[in-house]
Parts: sequence; C-alpha cells; structure tokens
Amino acid sequence: MEETSMGKLSICRQNVPMKSMPSRLPKIDQAGVARRLEALRDALGLDKGEFAQSFGLDPSSYSKVLQGKKPLKSEYGHAIAEGWGVSMDFIYRGDMSRIDETLRTKVMQNLTAPMR
Repeated sequence: MEETSMGKLSICRQNVPMKSMPSRLPKIDQAGVARRLEALRDALGLDKGEFAQSFGLDPSSYSKVLQGKKPLKSEYGHAIAEGWGVSMDFIYRGDMSRIDETLRTKVMQNLTAPMR
C-alpha cells in the first residue's frame, strides 16, 4: 500500500503481462474500400476529381487508392465520413447501418450493379 496526501490509497501491483496484441494487424480489404468509395461517389453524383477534392485528396492519389496501389489513409477516411454522412466502419468494413436510408439505397444499388 502507498500513502498519499489524500489518505490511504491501495494499489495492487502485480506482474501480470498485458494481453498480447496480435503480431500483425488485420489486413484491410483495399479492393472493398475502393468499391465502397466508388459506390458512394456514384450515389453522390460526383466525378472522381470532385469527390477526391471534397475530402482533400488529389485526383491522381485517389486513382492510386482505387487501383490498390495506395491505401486510403485514416485521415481521408475520417474526412469522407464527416463530409458525406457515412461512417469509417462503412468505408473500411462495409457496415452500412449508420448511413441515411436514401443514401444507403443508392450506395447499395451501385455496389450490386455490374462493374462498368
């Protein structure tokens, strides 16, 4: 036990190892991220350049994200989520539960449409 100026404070110090973290973080499905971004972009009626600029990414970097050559950084994912009313769970994992129903319907149509 340790004494503090506020009275007695009981602190239990055990040598218990912290839960080990996985040696590798789960791999993000970059192709899925690209599909969802394009479905969202289409639902919003924006071209690729307009969409990229709406969250601060230059169009050529956006193209690299779509091609899987570059991951979508979390700060851009956050900007998309905040700016367009979707969640980061949608962008990175495909969870559509927190998207407005009208937008969700359009995004779903785009996700299930044949590739162009």
